[in-house]
Amino acid sequence: MLRRHSLSLLMVALLWALSPTEVGARPLHLRADPPDGALLAVAPTHVRLWFDHRVLVEPGALALEDAQGRLLAHPSADVTAYRPERANLGERFDAAYLYLCAVGLRSYPSLLTAHLPPLGAGTYRLRWRVLGLDDRRPAAGALVFVVDPARGDPDASATAGGFSGPAADLLLRVAVRPNLPGANFLTIHVADTRRPALAPVHAVHVRLTPPGAAPLPPFELPPGPVGGFELAGVRLDRPGLWRAEVLIRRPGLPDALLRAGWEVGAPPGAPWSTGGPLLIGLFLLTLIAAGWQLRPRAVARSSGRSSDALAQDSAP
Repeated sequence: MLRRHSLSLLMVALLWALSPTEVGARPLHLRADPPDGALLAVAPTHVRLWFDHRVLVEPGALALEDAQGRLLAHPSADVTAYRPERANLGERFDAAYLYLCAVGLRSYPSLLTAHLPPLGAGTYRLRWRVLGLDDRRPAAGALVFVVDPARGDPDASATAGGFSGPAADLLLRVAVRPNLPGANFLTIHVADTRRPALAPVHAVHVRLTPPGAAPLPPFELPPGPVGGFELAGVRLDRPGLWRAEVLIRRPGLPDALLRAGWEVGAPPGAPWSTGGPLLIGLFLLTLIAAGWQLRPRAVARSSGRSSDALAQDSAP
């Protein structure tokens, strides 16, 4: 049984190593601490990012921004190779990937540590850009986290949300971070399912509809610095089921439209969770019903006391 398991693991690892997508691939971001969309009670002093390649960080390649997308700092960073004796990698990474690392077919994951300045309460985004140390191929991305001592989660659970779906011949992926009431980052990636693409994307417009309210005015998303379209400071004023209409415009082609909904969460311990208003309404209705049922008895008792007092007054 053990030999069969080892042979299966070896076959999976060899298929992974020889697959075309792995040859000359860009550095792949594996995981982060804190995770993307985390709600934190205490401001982090650093952010850790793991990659499946050895990576290089150039000066200024990291950017820390506030909820409106304004630049706050260019954090410094350290990059180290993660070795099995330095951490329990088996709990973090796939066994086939670690086997490739052990036999020398892949490099062990790299750990990038970004050192952050002192931060107060608020929403922050850390942009990163790295180069593969072997072939200098670039990779880029961003991570969003919220610092809120009153509502933060000690376990740093991720709250990012969004949706995906087809729009004509396009495939859209929408990410909302941190996906909590307040300022959010809205990012939309557009993938063309045809090769070559019929036309480039000219504009992306979004209309949001809050739960139980009328649609908000539409707005346009500008192109993002690392691909896709994004806008900082998108305000979501309540938790619950939000709906979005995403309109993609391309020159010479009809507009592509995607309608979808997603759930905006409430921070842990918040008084206005998704089910909070319903529970409060049910409680109030119960109190009203109980009071209405007790009313005839109170009226009867009051009428009885009034009749007794009248009889006593009219007695000789």
